[in-house]
Amino acid sequence: MTSKNKRNLSEAAVDEIVIREADDHSAWEEPIHVPAKRWAERVRVRRLDLATKFHVLSVLYCMGADATVSVGSEKDVDITVVKKPGQVLTIDVKAALESKSWKLQDFTFGRGHFIVFVHFTRRRSTPQPVLEAYVLSSRDLRSWAREHGGLVEMRQLAKSAKDAREAWDRLLPAA
Repeated sequence: MTSKNKRNLSEAAVDEIVIREADDHSAWEEPIHVPAKRWAERVRVRRLDLATKFHVLSVLYCMGADATVSVGSEKDVDITVVKKPGQVLTIDVKAALESKSWKLQDFTFGRGHFIVFVHFTRRRSTPQPVLEAYVLSSRDLRSWAREHGGLVEMRQLAKSAKDAREAWDRLLPAA
């Protein structure tokens, strides 16, 4: 078929040719493989981090908290909650896949500072990951981590800190 004839084909004619040749592998060229860019994984991780922050923020809004995503380079402060004028609590949100771990020195500790681990876990009953949140005050996290060798491993936290799972009420008295 010449290029002139290709331009004059109606949409229905093109559809008919594609349908007729769909199962004929010789009518198609070899598929093109485009490898993922190196930066694509970093973008995916950043989007996942942002999604977890907004998940926590939405829960806080449902609880009636006056909460804001922190913008800027404030270390370990992703969300700020105003308890009353001049009094705030801060939240560090961590996106956690099954094998994620952190060193104890990766965290900031202080009064009114919380860490929320948003854990993405796979279950056989659902095709997509299930979110589980673990809410700990920074002081509770420090105690827990010291008992577990100074390393915060998501698998271990999920197994042994069951009282922190979906413990949003820990933020209620503070918010």
